[in-house]
Amino acid sequence: MKYTGTIIKEREKDLIIKLDEFINKDFKELISDNRPVRVNVELQDNRLITVDQRKLIYSLFKDLANFTGYDVQEIKALVKINYEFKTGIEDVSLSNCEKTQANELIKYLIDLVIDLGVPLKERYTYLLQDNYFFYKCLKNRTCCICGRKNADIAHVETVGMGRNRQHIDHLKHSFMSLCREHHTEQHKIGINTFLNKYHVMPIRLNDEDLFKLGLKGNNNGN
Repeated sequence: MKYTGTIIKEREKDLIIKLDEFINKDFKELISDNRPVRVNVELQDNRLITVDQRKLIYSLFKDLANFTGYDVQEIKALVKINYEFKTGIEDVSLSNCEKTQANELIKYLIDLVIDLGVPLKERYTYLLQDNYFFYKCLKNRTCCICGRKNADIAHVETVGMGRNRQHIDHLKHSFMSLCREHHTEQHKIGINTFLNKYHVMPIRLNDEDLFKLGLKGNNNGN
């Protein structure tokens, strides 16, 4: 049986929940039996989509429209159909959906524009505040500055001239995906100046991602 309620207090892994209705007799007996009762908790995000999220979504629609030749409303309809097919979420409203739903749609759009190689007309502020964009650029070896393909996977922390890169623990390093031009600029002006200039958010990678990018036991990082 499913119950709804409101979280009253949270402490680490403990939740105190006030239910909207009383538990029926059978479930009360189950709980009072002093045996652990498994539950599924689905948190609902009551925050609505923000102005910045909506602005970014429509900007990405426009970039997709310019790239494909469709108009913005056609792209919006196609994206909603494909998003529903992929996630099972029907007709996400861009006027009053939850903030979490908007974030998931933005991630879907990031996947789409980077996988298709869609040129972004500008470096959108909201996009640069979300590390998923930089993570996706790394996975696709796409320059996070200009969108060029076959980018370098650049170390943020200095590796050093004399160190054997095959023996570096890449789990302790942060990375960004840069084309040769921007990678050269990064070395020329220094890492801190570069990060501040382009508002890059460096990413740490797990073992699986490092292996897929050829950084696990290979000599590809810079």
